[in-house]
Amino acid sequence: MADLYFNEPRGMAYNSATGDLYVADYSNSKILKIDSAGTVTLFAGGGSSNTDADTRLNHKCNNPQDLVLDASVNKLFVTCYGNTAAADGTLKYFMTNSDNGYTLVRLNNSGSNIDGTSGYSGVGRSRRAYGLSKHPNKKILFFSDLDLGQIMAVSYGDTDSFHNGAVNLGANNIVRLTPGAALGNTLNKAYTDSALRIRPYDLVPLMNGSTVEGIFFNNYNDSVVGLVNLTGSDITYGGQTIAAGIVNSVTLSGANYARGTIPAYNNTYVRNPMGMILDGSNLIIADFKNGYISKMDVSAPNTPFTDILKTPPFCFIHSL
Repeated sequence: MADLYFNEPRGMAYNSATGDLYVADYSNSKILKIDSAGTVTLFAGGGSSNTDADTRLNHKCNNPQDLVLDASVNKLFVTCYGNTAAADGTLKYFMTNSDNGYTLVRLNNSGSNIDGTSGYSGVGRSRRAYGLSKHPNKKILFFSDLDLGQIMAVSYGDTDSFHNGAVNLGANNIVRLTPGAALGNTLNKAYTDSALRIRPYDLVPLMNGSTVEGIFFNNYNDSVVGLVNLTGSDITYGGQTIAAGIVNSVTLSGANYARGTIPAYNNTYVRNPMGMILDGSNLIIADFKNGYISKMDVSAPNTPFTDILKTPPFCFIHSL
């Protein structure tokens, strides 16, 4: 029974069709499943294997951080943040209809991230994957690399184009959407600028119909919620206009306000933002240090953040 005690539960994914809830048990290095009857079972992780098609519990997934479920293909995607050996997968998926696990993105534990084919034998590589989100309409994932401060896109079947056609993602490939070289908070730079520095934790795609216009990211350390503009024109959110191809903050960069208080004239301050989801037109953020859940209506570009709930969670549930 000791194996079924949580130790720092992090990301969650919910299957609304079956009622199954999957939880990343970070410090136990396992993924647990809670079914609709409330029964808790070990689902994946805890092993030492990186072999494709090996059993889920044999697979190595140290410190699983974020989960995304694509129920249409029976795949639970997991960022294995604590996998640090050269042979490890940093982004894996586990089948929900069979006892198998696979590597989608293999770790590069030294040097830069590499664009290219995905999978364990592919040439594409990333450092340590952390945050994870899915394109709502395509078999494409976005993930943050919290070693080099980059945002990546990986396909598990579909294609797409970003940065006004300058970055193209082929089927079953990996590309960098922000090819920076280090962690930091140097913003209002072009995505190609070598001086750009971000520290992306969670990611949320900003949609315009079926097109990804940008990627919201949160920088917990510097109290920033930022946006990568993937289009060829200006976009405005949170009262901030971000030019084409620019990465900048949609909150007041680095500005904090005291716990339990709200600025008199402006609600665009956040302090150590953690989890984020997009619910309809509302970008909802766990404002960790201030103890609030805040929201911004992305359909009203000049609307600032407003606080909707006291005492935020560490993360939110991805529901499909």
